[in-house]
Amino acid sequence: MFNGRRKRLGKWMLAIFIIGSLLLGNLTPAQAAVDNNYKVSVMLNLEDITDFASFDKQLATLKNNGVKVVEVDMWWNHFEPNARNQFDWSYYQNVFAHIKSAGLLIAPIFSFHQCGGNVGDTCNFPIPGWVWTLGTQDQMQYKSETGYYDHEYVAPFFSLSYTLYEEAFKSFAANMSAFKGSFFKIYIGMGPAGELRYPSYNANDGWSYPGRGKLQAYSGPAISSFQNAMQNKYGTIGA
Repeated sequence: MFNGRRKRLGKWMLAIFIIGSLLLGNLTPAQAAVDNNYKVSVMLNLEDITDFASFDKQLATLKNNGVKVVEVDMWWNHFEPNARNQFDWSYYQNVFAHIKSAGLLIAPIFSFHQCGGNVGDTCNFPIPGWVWTLGTQDQMQYKSETGYYDHEYVAPFFSLSYTLYEEAFKSFAANMSAFKGSFFKIYIGMGPAGELRYPSYNANDGWSYPGRGKLQAYSGPAISSFQNAMQNKYGTIGA
């Protein structure tokens, strides 16, 4: 259940960690001196957990071998699936309860992006359908120089997106007080695949390696944002 993602190195580091432990003797607790301030973390797999008995065994193994923190993607498609402000944190509350019981810390990740379509993705959690009803495609999505609209993430030019995120943060805080002492860090995915970037490298938009990628500033709101920024900087368009 622990495969890692985004920083794909994490997957291989964990594999090396487990294989090495097996070779050295049945996953016995690590003996090397480690600074107490150093926190080793692993990330859950993309798919939902269904076998919690097996999950508990894996958590115990990680705990016994020096892991301190478990990072958990919280998919927007999961915690607010059907309508605005209709939150359901029950799945993540259950996952957090198992991690806490194992004596491990939790690092939740607000994943406001699509899961699926990127390298290594083995599941499909799109942006909740109701989100796209809040505006037009041109208002809400990145539009590339070729005219392709990307649906991996709500473009920041759509100002209501920040309000939607704030609503999620407040609901999370209200529903997760039981785990307050177990949160090590809280991450926020800020773009496609959770990365702070434009969706420029998209095969569906005709990109192929090692192309330069597609500029993503061709929607009406993106153009207006640029025009306003230039006018504010130089005083007039002529300048």
